[in-house]
Amino acid sequence: MSPTAPTGKYHRLLTVLYWTTPTLFMLWVFWYGLKAWFMADDFAWLSLVQHVGTREDFWKAMFEPMAQGTVRPWSERGFFMLFRTIADIDALPYRICVFATMALNLVLISSLTYRISKSRAAAFLAPLLWTVNECLITVMTWTSAYNQAQCSAFLLGATLLLVRFAETGRWIYYALCLFVFALGFGSLEINIVFPGIALGYALFAAPAAKRFRLALLTLPLWGLSGAYYVWHKSVAPMLKDGPYAVHVDGRIFGTLGTYLRWAAYPFTWDYRHVPRWKGDIVCLVLGCWLLLYLVRALRRQQLFALFGVVWFLATIAPVLTLPDHISDYYATMPVIGSAILLAMAAADGWQSSKYLRILAVGATLAYVVVMLPVTRTGSKWWFERTHRVKTLVLGVMQAMENHPGKAVLLDGIDSELYNDSIGHSAFYILGKQDVYLVPQLRYEIKSENNMADLDDTVLAPGPTVRAIENDQAVVYSVSGDRLRNITRMYGAAARLTLSREEPRLVNVGNSLHKYLLGPGWYAIETNFRWMTDQASVRIGGARTAKDQLFLQGSAPVKNLGGVPVHLSVSVDGIPVGTTEVAEPDGVFQRWFPMPQQVVGKTAVTLSIQTDHVLRIEKERVLGLAFGKIAIREP
Repeated sequence: MSPTAPTGKYHRLLTVLYWTTPTLFMLWVFWYGLKAWFMADDFAWLSLVQHVGTREDFWKAMFEPMAQGTVRPWSERGFFMLFRTIADIDALPYRICVFATMALNLVLISSLTYRISKSRAAAFLAPLLWTVNECLITVMTWTSAYNQAQCSAFLLGATLLLVRFAETGRWIYYALCLFVFALGFGSLEINIVFPGIALGYALFAAPAAKRFRLALLTLPLWGLSGAYYVWHKSVAPMLKDGPYAVHVDGRIFGTLGTYLRWAAYPFTWDYRHVPRWKGDIVCLVLGCWLLLYLVRALRRQQLFALFGVVWFLATIAPVLTLPDHISDYYATMPVIGSAILLAMAAADGWQSSKYLRILAVGATLAYVVVMLPVTRTGSKWWFERTHRVKTLVLGVMQAMENHPGKAVLLDGIDSELYNDSIGHSAFYILGKQDVYLVPQLRYEIKSENNMADLDDTVLAPGPTVRAIENDQAVVYSVSGDRLRNITRMYGAAARLTLSREEPRLVNVGNSLHKYLLGPGWYAIETNFRWMTDQASVRIGGARTAKDQLFLQGSAPVKNLGGVPVHLSVSVDGIPVGTTEVAEPDGVFQRWFPMPQQVVGKTAVTLSIQTDHVLRIEKERVLGLAFGKIAIREP
């Protein structure tokens, strides 16, 4: 498959350089990405293996729809579970796998470009031009974006196998093409567009005599994609609201325009207030040059020049219906097509007249010059962002080892660090839950959507003072590349400035809230507690008549033979209501009005009773499991 034919030491050296230069260039551009750590969604995938104890758990973890209904066993579930088992939270092996996959992609792009264009120069340039595009930063620095790298490999591999089938007529290549294509569905949903790519190759780039027959042979591919679409829609219906809501309307063209611009100039220019005219000039130069190349190629009946266009449009099509979630990493695969097109245009222009040669070199250099510095800088910025998360998580792990049995309170956390780590339950991978933020951060941090509730992560003033005075907690401040123990200094200030009142929200699964619990509670299980048939809680009282009592928990209705559980609540001995808990999954949330007699009290005592319990042996009688209990406005 090599476009070169080594016939001596010199030629063998050139061949090695030909294939390895793109990978070495990628390492130079994204060196900081190789050293990046985990952040954000990574922690959910890293924790997945902690829920696997049986064979059934494994199959559920691998193939049950998650995250907007996605099923990606190879690129997310299996990838993270495998490396978590092998390397735990050492990020380097994960990153090496990402870079190895991307190196494979560079080889596949080069080979595909050569087989389509028969130009060694274009085949050499295409992977380099793909590498410099800023849209690759996310996949090269954020491990959760590995699905983009892996799916690219499946699409490129399946396409090359189809090309080999067209060249040789050997059915083994066609069978392998079907096999690789089918496997790609376990990597990323965008794999569904492969029949479009295959048809584009058959119509424009395959040998002329074989085009019609090859186009017919794409029908089984369309059948596979159609079957996958029907199945996926049945397990993950299209969302009607939120950032992932599908909109088939005029916004598709605006979204396409955005991704076309990002294929030509850095996407961060749109957010860094770079004058729009600079991007317009780059787009104009590249657009005019590529359009000129396409016109000249079509006049010469070189239809293969359209393949890059087909690739771009096919792989970008599925995300054009998501105008509320335009993301740079969605362009990872589409810019393969634009890179192939630009490489073929540059190689063709170099072999043309002097003026076309100048235009080809100028357009290609304009693209590289604006992209390369931003891409390298962006890679370093992402690395530094993950390094802050690494400092925090490993620092907390060390603090836990230094202070066994104590909770860790954190100060010095900003919104970005929170949303990259704590908001994604980063400490769950350590097997510990007793990590909280100091009360002052409650109103300083701006939590993004779908983050952990700040009520769960920020410790209230009363429990904070009590925990420090009773030597139940230590306080650390995030400072540069380390965590600094400030327990003594913070404790002295907290005794003078923080209220000792009972909090108006009690996390029953928080060990530092244990002093607020009366009789009737069992020990903590993860982040909740079971009660017996009755239990009590001390909690901060209602401030206004609008405040209501909020209860969040679960009931073992299925284990009780489907019999509903009736929950009765009283406040300071005054009944406030009874409710039936019969939700299919047992998880419930209930609101109760507060008696007027207790409004204005600093603290009240809640009494909770159930009429049905689950008996486990003689000693253990389970009523309900609780997470949050609060008094607040609905």
